[in-house]
Amino acid sequence: MPRVSPRNPETDPAALLGKHLRRVRIAAGYKIQDPFAAAAHISQDQISRAETGNQPPTDELFDVWMKLCGVTDPELEWFKDTLKLARNSKGLVVEGFEPWLNIERSSSFIRAWNPLLVPGLLQVGEYALPLFYAMGKNRDKAAELLGIRLSRQDIITGSDPSTGVFLIDESVLYRLVESPVVMVKQMDRILALSDLPNVTIQIVPQQQQPLGSTHGSFTLLSFPDKDEPDLAYTQDAISDRHTQDPQTIATINRTFRQLTKHTLDVSSSRAYIKRKLDDVITKGHNE
Repeated sequence: MPRVSPRNPETDPAALLGKHLRRVRIAAGYKIQDPFAAAAHISQDQISRAETGNQPPTDELFDVWMKLCGVTDPELEWFKDTLKLARNSKGLVVEGFEPWLNIERSSSFIRAWNPLLVPGLLQVGEYALPLFYAMGKNRDKAAELLGIRLSRQDIITGSDPSTGVFLIDESVLYRLVESPVVMVKQMDRILALSDLPNVTIQIVPQQQQPLGSTHGSFTLLSFPDKDEPDLAYTQDAISDRHTQDPQTIATINRTFRQLTKHTLDVSSSRAYIKRKLDDVITKGHNE
C-alpha cells in the first residue's frame, strides 16, 4: 500500500476536512500556525490535530475558524456537512489510539524510545498480553488489543517497510528476568528484527541516560512528503497524546539525539542482548 499523508483525504472525512481547514487558513493569510492560534485563542496543538484529521474541531473552534478565514455560503455549508461526516466516521478505535494507527502505517521513518518497556513494534505476544491484563482489560479485549499490536508490526517487517530506530533502556531487559521463557522469546525477537536492513536497535545503559529521558516514552514519525511535519505519540504517567506542535517535536527530536549519543552501537547492543539471552538459557539448563 503506497504511503500517503498521515490520513487519506480520499477515504477519511476527517482528513478531507483537515486538508481544507489548512487551505482556507493559508488563503486567509495565516501561512504559519502561530498568528492563527493567537487570533483564535487556541493552541497550535489544536490546529495540528484538526488539520491532520486526528480530531475534528469543536463547534466553538469551527465557528472561529470559519469567521477568521472568511468562509461563507455555499462553501460554509460544505464545511458543516463534512464536519458532521468527520465526527460520525467510524474507524479502528483502540483506547484513544485510533488516530495513531493509520498515521503510523503511512510513515517512512519511525524513532521510538521507552524507558520502561520493549517498544510495541518489537514485542512478542507473550510479552504484550500481560501488559493488557495489567491495564485492567478483560480476556476478550486483551486478545483484541494483542491482535492489533502484532498486526502493526508489518510496518517494519512487511513488503514495503518503514525504517525504524528503536532505543531500549538497559533496565527493560532486567525486568524480563522474572519470566525466563518470555525473556528468551522476546530477546530472540529483538535479535531477529535487528537483522533487518531497515531496523536499528540500540541499548541505552542506565548510568548514561541524559537528564529527563526517563520521564516518559515517545514515538516520532516522519513522512515521505518532506512538507509534512513530524508527528509524535507521547506517553507519561498522566496522559498520552499525539501532536505536531513544533516546540514539542523539537524537544522530542533533541531528546532522541541526546539519547543516541549515549547508546551502545549496533554491534555492541546485539552482543549485550546475546549475553543476557545466553545467561538466561544457561541458568535455565542448570536449574
